Amino acid sequence: MQIRKIRFIEPGNPPYRRLLRNLWTYEEHLRNPSIGLLTLTTIVKDRVEDTLMYSESISYINWDDVLDADIVFLGMFSFAAPRGYELAEKIRANSSACVVIGGLHASLNVEEAAAHCDYVLLGEADESILEFIDCLERDVPVSFPGVAWLHEGALTSTGKRLAPQDINTIPNRDLIFRYRKMAGHNTLWPQVHASRGCPDNCDYCVIIQHFGRRVRTRCPENIVEDIRQAIAFHDDRPIPRLTKALWVTDDNFFADRAWALSVLKAIIASDVRYRFTIQARYEVGFDDEMLDLLKRAGFVELAMGIEFMEDESFALHHKKSRRDDIIRAIHNIQRHGIRVRGLFMMGADTHSPGIGERLAAFVEEHEVRGVLIQSMY
Repeated sequence: MQIRKIRFIEPGNPPYRRLLRNLWTYEEHLRNPSIGLLTLTTIVKDRVEDTLMYSESISYINWDDVLDADIVFLGMFSFAAPRGYELAEKIRANSSACVVIGGLHASLNVEEAAAHCDYVLLGEADESILEFIDCLERDVPVSFPGVAWLHEGALTSTGKRLAPQDINTIPNRDLIFRYRKMAGHNTLWPQVHASRGCPDNCDYCVIIQHFGRRVRTRCPENIVEDIRQAIAFHDDRPIPRLTKALWVTDDNFFADRAWALSVLKAIIASDVRYRFTIQARYEVGFDDEMLDLLKRAGFVELAMGIEFMEDESFALHHKKSRRDDIIRAIHNIQRHGIRVRGLFMMGADTHSPGIGERLAAFVEEHEVRGVLIQSMY
């Protein structure tokens, strides 16, 4: 099979819709594109020159372009899975392209995803995606680990893929259709993902299943360069952006303490002067050395995974947290001049009517500056 053209698609639920308030207000019709899918697009671009990504988080899809591709990869989270399957079926009905689905949802719901495509790429595809392209080009059966498909109605799988160890690819943001034009919106901000995996085992989290319990990291110099490129991509424009902040999107940046310290020191030693926000478990609130470096590096906010406010909820879901410790951590982070944003979950079996009011009171009492609330069901 001659492969001359490859397209990537990030489905949106709902898809992007042009609205005036998109310029100023974060809302459902405009979201930041996927770094993970863009990383795969960047990797494939080195192999196949005519490679491009569409994200329904920021733009429409040029269907004349997509339906002319030889391979179309779709990557999706669960919230966008119905839309992703709809797009996959549209491509299969109107094109001869090989349709491949991947991402967290497909990896955890393989048979469901396989019903809507030719192949499913399992887990992280940094390495397997090139092997897959090689197989199609050489017209040989797919036999390497990390791929599944339906054969005569039955699921066939080559087994689990080992996680890639080299994750230093800096995503080329110009490979997303219309992203450079859209990056002037104040509701889109630079993002950098510096590590993968988490050593913990909270019941409600899928990170372990998808990325594993071993933390894999990028080298500090590589991260600083990615940060520099991300800032330039979003801020190099005639009309200055009002929002000046970069989100380090790691699920557990502080899991490898020595590495995290080295990254912060590399940022401080660089020419990067910016404002950063990052996600964290509460334990970082007791690490004064880390908090001092965060402040010096330009971090203005920690989005803390508080999740629950009751010790019985933590115990039920094997979350190694205690309410009193979380409160002490919040106050110590604030003493270092860093804001705390609260990430909460509602719907635990231990929750009772009035949980919303109790959460609001907690936020006000401890001066938590903003919240993200997710439902467990």
